[in-house]
Amino acid sequence: MASTLSSIAAKDGAAASVSGGILAVDKSGAGTGPFFAAQTLVDTQGVNTATIKAASTAPATTDTTIVVGAADGNLVTVGALADAAVAAGATGSLSAKLRSISRDIVANIVLAAGANIIGAVTQSGAWVLSAGAAIIGKVGIDQTTDGTTNAVRLLAETTKNIGVVRAADGSGNLITSTTGGLDVNIKSGLNLNGRQADAASAPCALSTEDVAILGITTETAPATDTALSGLNGRLQRIAQNITSMVAATLLIGGDVSAGSSDSGKPIKIGGIGHTANPSAVTDGQRVNSTFDKLGKMVVVGSIRDLKVQQFTTITSSVAETTVLTAVASTFLDVYGVIIENTSASSCKVTFKDATAGTTRFELTVPAGDTRGFMLPESGAYPQAVVNNNWTATCGTSLASIVITMLAVKNI
Repeated sequence: MASTLSSIAAKDGAAASVSGGILAVDKSGAGTGPFFAAQTLVDTQGVNTATIKAASTAPATTDTTIVVGAADGNLVTVGALADAAVAAGATGSLSAKLRSISRDIVANIVLAAGANIIGAVTQSGAWVLSAGAAIIGKVGIDQTTDGTTNAVRLLAETTKNIGVVRAADGSGNLITSTTGGLDVNIKSGLNLNGRQADAASAPCALSTEDVAILGITTETAPATDTALSGLNGRLQRIAQNITSMVAATLLIGGDVSAGSSDSGKPIKIGGIGHTANPSAVTDGQRVNSTFDKLGKMVVVGSIRDLKVQQFTTITSSVAETTVLTAVASTFLDVYGVIIENTSASSCKVTFKDATAGTTRFELTVPAGDTRGFMLPESGAYPQAVVNNNWTATCGTSLASIVITMLAVKNI
């Protein structure tokens, strides 16, 4: 295998030849390569020489020395381990500035108020919030099961307020007025879970205006139902009215014993004992029932003022004759008829409850005799139609037939 030691041109990154070249072995021996570098040749002109230094203070643009450590003049100073932290924004070594950053992180981080959750916090020991005007942020308390280990409670403090609850407007801005906050003072030993006995409850004083509305326990009832009064006085007035109403209307027994002059007792049904007729009342007035002196109620079949009677004489006639005159819009119910025959012959008399109407009954009266009937008013012959008369017709013309009709008016 042929080989030749020769020199070839060295080139920089821009493909330009570098003075001095490279001493290389040509494997082909013909100067065509491939070449294997043997050594670099010395740059006799000193153009591309370089030295290695431990440090350099000159800018990298003017000092081509290969340096082991970077200096200030080389854009950055690393600094020593013991370099003190510089003030915020001041110049210094990289070590001093890193210490400055660490100091400011610890001293100056502020959590702005907001709804973001920055992470879970576990507390072991007492938390103390120092007094101040700054808002440290929004705190959300998640209590899923009351009375268990994850419950959050505000413990009572016997001498101090446990905190101040500040009010905020509709946009969440803190109201800074001194009257805008709510001081919450929880009484020592007070149980806030629901209704408690009086001894375990916090008292609440009523205002003067509230006392006036409710009324004191010794408030006097108002003189009238419409007079102004507190609630207690008004209730007393209502109680007085109920008592008066019961005394006046809800009587169970009478107020006068039997045998005494009448003034109410025993409980009556409107009856008064009489040995003479009482004074008459006018139509439509209320009236007491009437009893005799032994307490027997006096009952009649009809009202006396509604009874009517009519006397008629028929002489030598067989024509239909009115014996009871009609009354407008009224039934004339016949409860009694008396017929006297003064002739020497017997006579049959027919009675109708209207002229040419229906025959209701007939009576035959012997010569020189008297016949008729008398019924209770409740059992009277009823007239069929109002506003009609009663008639009688003799079967034989005689002298004379005398008829008396007794009736009660009904509607």
